[in-house]
Amino acid sequence: FGDTEMMDVLRSSLDEAFVVQNQTVALDYIGRRGSTVNMGRTKRLIYARDLLHKELLPHVGSGEQHATRKAFFIGYIVHKLIMCFTERINE
Repeated sequence: FGDTEMMDVLRSSLDEAFVVQNQTVALDYIGRRGSTVNMGRTKRLIYARDLLHKELLPHVGSGEQHATRKAFFIGYIVHKLIMCFTERINE
């Protein structure tokens, strides 16, 4: 957290995401924005989990066992984007 430039770039995203404090809240947030009209909370959570496993970064793997790999890959992507934005790398 000593890199103030990077923290300044991320601050607004972190502030906006503060309301999402656990996985269930995050899945419900995603499920509400999908095609889950008139579905109960349990079905929304299942829909969101399936969506993340099957549709998000399918080239990394599709299934619950690939969730950690996807998280690391998203972190890698975000890091590269911020590094480009702050002009620390040219890509």
